[in-house]
Amino acid sequence: PRNQELWAFPGGNIKDEENGKKQAAVMREVKEELGVENVTILGRLPTITKEDHIDQTTGYRPSLTLYHYRAQIEGEIDIHSADHEIADTLWLSPNDIINGRVPTQENVAEIAQQYTIFENSAVL
Repeated sequence: PRNQELWAFPGGNIKDEENGKKQAAVMREVKEELGVENVTILGRLPTITKEDHIDQTTGYRPSLTLYHYRAQIEGEIDIHSADHEIADTLWLSPNDIINGRVPTQENVAEIAQQYTIFENSAVL
């Protein structure tokens, strides 16, 4: 979790030099936060938009859009060589998240729920 708070996905803002390219931002954020160089984007997950959002870091935003992706990483996670936003890492299944195994940010549980619905409907 970040700063001993709720568990969250790695993430951040899309930088100007990324020209709105969300996948470039995903790869950069995973590298910065987890210290992993090799990232393969496997697909998009649902996008969440929050109105009147208050963030602990950036403050008030009239609207915040969260883009989520499935990705595969190769190599060891090394949060100690990364940017110190991450205190620890943990691998969880969507069901672990949904069942509240650890306290998470709201969007983590929401994405886990939507991913589970998607995976179950894709099997039918």
